[in-house]
Amino acid sequence: MTSRRLLAGLLLSALAVASRATADDARAIDVAKKSYDEGVAQYSANDVEGARLSFAQSYAAWPAVNTLRALALAELDSGHYLDALKHLKMYLKDKNADPEFLKKVPAYIERCNPYVGHLNIVAPAGAGIYLDGRRMFDLREPIDVAPGAHTVILREPAPAETRLANVAATETIEINFTRPTDGTTQAQVDTAPSGAKIAVTIALASAGVGGLIAGFAFGAASRSSRDDAARLGAAQPCVNVDSAPCASYRDAHDSEIRNNTLGWITGSAGILFLAGAGVTWFAWPNEKRSTSQPATTGWTITPAPQKNGVGLQARLVF
Repeated sequence: MTSRRLLAGLLLSALAVASRATADDARAIDVAKKSYDEGVAQYSANDVEGARLSFAQSYAAWPAVNTLRALALAELDSGHYLDALKHLKMYLKDKNADPEFLKKVPAYIERCNPYVGHLNIVAPAGAGIYLDGRRMFDLREPIDVAPGAHTVILREPAPAETRLANVAATETIEINFTRPTDGTTQAQVDTAPSGAKIAVTIALASAGVGGLIAGFAFGAASRSSRDDAARLGAAQPCVNVDSAPCASYRDAHDSEIRNNTLGWITGSAGILFLAGAGVTWFAWPNEKRSTSQPATTGWTITPAPQKNGVGLQARLVF
C-alpha cells in the first residue's frame, strides 16, 4: 500500500509540474503574439523604433524564428546595425529558417557591414577571453563590434593580459594573445659556468685532494716511525749515544718528527686548496648565454567568408 501511495504521489507531482510548464508556455506564447502583432502594426505605421522594441519583447517571451527575422529587419531599418547583424547571423544558423528568405540575407548583411567593426582575437585553445566584460567562447570568426573603444582581457591561463582596441567602422583589428609552449623556438637568456671557471676549480680541487692524500701518507709514515722508535727503545736501551742502538732509535724518532711535520703541511695545504675550489665555483659569476627552447603560438583565426541579409513577414508562426 505504501508503494502504491508513493507512486501515485510521484505521478500527481509530475502532472502538476507539467501543467505548470504548459500554463507558463501558454502565457509566454500569448505575450509573444500580442507583442508581435503590436510590432507589425507599428511597422506598418512607419514607427520602426517602436516595432523593434515590440519584436524584441516578443522574441524574449518566445524565440520564434519568424520573430527573429522581423526583429533583425526592424533593427536594420532603425539603424541598430550591430544588433541586426547579430540576429541575421543567428537566422542563418536556424534550422527552421525560410529557404527563400535565406537568399535575401546576404544583401541585408552587406547593408550592416559599413557600420560595424571587427575584432579578430587570436588566443591559445581554451583561453578565457572577455570582451567588454562578456566571456567569448567562439573565436573561430572575427567578432562584430560597434565602432569605438573596446577592452579585451585574457584571464586564463595566468597571468592575465589586457588589450585596448579602438575600432573604426569596417575595420578589422587583430588582438593576439599567443604564448610560447611548444613547436617553434623562442630565444632565452641562460647562465652557465665559463671554461676558465671550470678549469681553475678543477685544478684547485685536484691540488686539494692531492694534499690531503699526501698528508694522510705522511701521517701514516710518522706513526710507523713512532712505533719503530718505541720498539727499538724497548728492545735495547740507548746507553751510549754513539752506539748502533741509539743511532737507530734517533733515526726512527727523527723520521717520526719529519713525517708528522710534512703531514701537517700537506694536509693543511690540501684543505686550503679545496676551500679555494669552493670559493671559485660559487663566487666566480657564470656567463650569460642565449639558448632556444621549443615554443608554439596559439591557433590563428582565419576570417571565414560571410553570408549576408532578411525581409519582414507580418505573420508570426509559433
